[in-house]
Amino acid sequence: MLSGGLDSSSIAAAAVELGHKQFHTFSVGFAEGGEYSELGYARQVARHLGVENHEVVVDQSSFLEMLPHAVQTADEPLADLTIVPLLAVCQLARGSRQSGVVGEGADEVLAGYHFNLMQRKFATIRLLQTLPPSLLKAMPRA
Repeated sequence: MLSGGLDSSSIAAAAVELGHKQFHTFSVGFAEGGEYSELGYARQVARHLGVENHEVVVDQSSFLEMLPHAVQTADEPLADLTIVPLLAVCQLARGSRQSGVVGEGADEVLAGYHFNLMQRKFATIRLLQTLPPSLLKAMPRA
């Protein structure tokens, strides 16, 4: 599974460097594009590594059509709508491969998140919750 992010790109690069021949990657994007569609990054990484990238594009109609199946097959209640595009890309890969690799969780190991910034934001929120309402009303809005 290749999103073009730090985790999946690192895994794909390592596989190619280790000599895996005819390496295939699978990516999902959105018909509406936007910031959540990662196909541009995935294509760039696939070209750089010289691997064959297979793509599936999810539009609003197919998303809504797949949603009940995605919810039904989840093994626990989830409030994560990425299960729909994940299902779409897994179905794409399932047609041609016996096994696959995903990079879930590698962002934490490869420092892909800015946890220090999130920690500061949460500390600010906690501080604001301790201020009197009259002072909060007087503060300028960002």
